[in-house]
Amino acid sequence: MNRYAFLFALAAITFGICGCVEEVGKGINEFTGGLFESDIKTEATIAEIDAVAKLQSDVGMEEGFAVIASRNGLSVASQVHLVDPVLDKLYHETSKVKILVLLINNPDFSHQAKKKILNKLNKLKSEGYRSTVLKAINSRTIGINNNILPQDKQTIKETPKIQN
Repeated sequence: MNRYAFLFALAAITFGICGCVEEVGKGINEFTGGLFESDIKTEATIAEIDAVAKLQSDVGMEEGFAVIASRNGLSVASQVHLVDPVLDKLYHETSKVKILVLLINNPDFSHQAKKKILNKLNKLKSEGYRSTVLKAINSRTIGINNNILPQDKQTIKETPKIQN
């Protein structure tokens, strides 16, 4: 009888641990915000970014990065992965800023990509270009689903005027 009680207790503990592991996994996915997505579309886009980064021509890289940065449905992991090659591989700062602004204006622009851009902003040598990127980030709203609201539906709260 003790053997059956032991096996029952072992089974109960095993199922309890499995449930906890599944819940922890869900929590980690929510915490990382999809940064570690592993679907074939994301993997293909990351491979495309890497292939574009290996081009010898700055014009070719700029065109390739521009297409990717403005692509609808761009995953969070792809957005984050795009930032480093844009800042490291492109020669002209105007090209870097152009691609970053395209990514920022992408309807699927994410908070994780925003953080990556802000952390790497010092790679732009010109303060004017850094300011341009910051203005692009500050002029858009990143919603719950990472979508930008249409301009006519955005509400801007005005500060109340104090009257004497």
